[in-house]
Amino acid sequence: MQKLVFYAHAYHLAVTDKPLVKEKFYAAIHGPYCKELFDYYRSYGFDSIQKPLTSSEVRKFPDERTKDILKLVWKLYGHMNHRKIENIVKEEHPWRYARGLVIGNRTGNAHIDKQIRNHDIKDYYVRSLLQILRRVKHADN
Repeated sequence: MQKLVFYAHAYHLAVTDKPLVKEKFYAAIHGPYCKELFDYYRSYGFDSIQKPLTSSEVRKFPDERTKDILKLVWKLYGHMNHRKIENIVKEEHPWRYARGLVIGNRTGNAHIDKQIRNHDIKDYYVRSLLQILRRVKHADN
């Protein structure tokens, strides 16, 4: 779930130039995570989440674009298990940069969970969306 929310946030930034969530994401050893989301669902561990949201927790998305972004993220990643998504996200620049694994990144200890900055997320996933669009266009031809 953490990685799906991260991808929703990333593609929302790429498309709208606005964050989907106000909370920060950090580069943990197993991929991006949001502390508030982790704390909220911590009791489930690796089990399925059975806790329904209350009506006060459900927020309507402001527009159809956000719904379309969520559908895209589900289409791209929803069929994958957590290990597959983890392997993908850990090869991508925003997580690697925040972890200190990119050449030229002199941020220090790669064992500390550092914030993944929104501008790094946006820059990378704008390029990712452009690649997806090129593949779709090529497949249509």
